[in-house]
Amino acid sequence: MSFSVIFDGALAALLMATITYAVILNRKLTELRNSRTEMERLIGEFAEATQQAEQGVTALHERAEQASGTLDQRVAAAEARVEEARKLADDLAFMIDRGGRLADRLEHDVSNSIKKTETSVTSPAPPAAAAPPDSPEAQLLRTLDRVR
Repeated sequence: MSFSVIFDGALAALLMATITYAVILNRKLTELRNSRTEMERLIGEFAEATQQAEQGVTALHERAEQASGTLDQRVAAAEARVEEARKLADDLAFMIDRGGRLADRLEHDVSNSIKKTETSVTSPAPPAAAAPPDSPEAQLLRTLDRVR
């Protein structure tokens, strides 16, 4: 066999391998081109979704600021009401204390009036000029006499 036939056979085999490789490479390049258009479509959809997400975040931020302002107003109003309630509670405690003192004083006065009435009933009555008829003591005595 001659050297040229061997060389031609090897060259033919290498050309067949090259053609096969070129066909495989062409298919892969076609797939890559098809994938590229699909990838561009996916990137476009991703950019659109990102833009919508940014708009959603902006809207959410605005709503959060509005809610924060409303909440701040409500907290301020509640604090004012709490302060007013504290003042009213202090006033009520003062009034209850005053009322208690007045009740104690009234009880003491009634007790003294009863003692005076008992001693005046057991002892001879002093002249009628001792207490004017419209004095508080006289009215209290008349009320006590009616109660008995």
